[in-house]
Amino acid sequence: MKKITLFKWSTAFLFFMFGLFSNQTSAQINHALTAVSAQSGGGTTTYGPSNYNDGIVPAYGSLPWGWVSGNGSIEYTWTLPTSINAVVFYKDNRPFSSLTIEYWDGSQYVSVMSVTGSAQNEDSVTFNTVTTTRLRFNSIVGSNPNFREIKAYFNSSAPIDAGVLSVDSPSVFCAGMQDVYATVVNRGTTAIDSVTINWEVNGVAQSPIFYNTTLDTLNGVGPSQAQVLLGSAMFNSGSNSLTVYTSMPNGVVDTVTANDTVTIFP
Repeated sequence: MKKITLFKWSTAFLFFMFGLFSNQTSAQINHALTAVSAQSGGGTTTYGPSNYNDGIVPAYGSLPWGWVSGNGSIEYTWTLPTSINAVVFYKDNRPFSSLTIEYWDGSQYVSVMSVTGSAQNEDSVTFNTVTTTRLRFNSIVGSNPNFREIKAYFNSSAPIDAGVLSVDSPSVFCAGMQDVYATVVNRGTTAIDSVTINWEVNGVAQSPIFYNTTLDTLNGVGPSQAQVLLGSAMFNSGSNSLTVYTSMPNGVVDTVTANDTVTIFP
């Protein structure tokens, strides 16, 4: 009896350690859930593009799924620049044979990679991180291909990776002094106990904030993001620029800088 009990405890401990190790070596954020999806032609309503990023992945052959016209395109749009380096296609009974992943660089679409569909019901691809407001799956070859879900991930294996998730306020305002709020996030595999938040209004640097409340990892027990009041600043009538960026998480240089900065024009 003692040997059996020891075996069970040891097995449980190994599974726990494996899960803990897995959580510490990779952090995933499915940014498709916060995008607006559209397509150049294909299904609508029940079979429309909203099925691609609704967070529901039904069993193969089951609804909900959406379909796009052959040689058409599917596009994800975000309100703020978003970092992506992996996509997962959950196909159904009309799979695509090929497509091209593209991102918007601010003036045009730029090719990321070409994807050839496999015989499996799920295709996953990874690529160098792109930070964009639009991701497009273009020239989708097939007979009205259908998808149960299309996830767009940012996968981080970096131990220290702080970033700005959004600049929250002000967005619409009256000219004058306004409070500035931003949301910072830990995208890395190590908890962050401090980070410097820098910000600029119309190109003029403001007093940085030293934020020293713990940001846990994405899969940790504590919150991985926090909204922070940066201070107050004078905003002009008309267009303004507001930039927020992080630096020195845990007192060291950030290992990933592509997601550190967000600029808005309130």
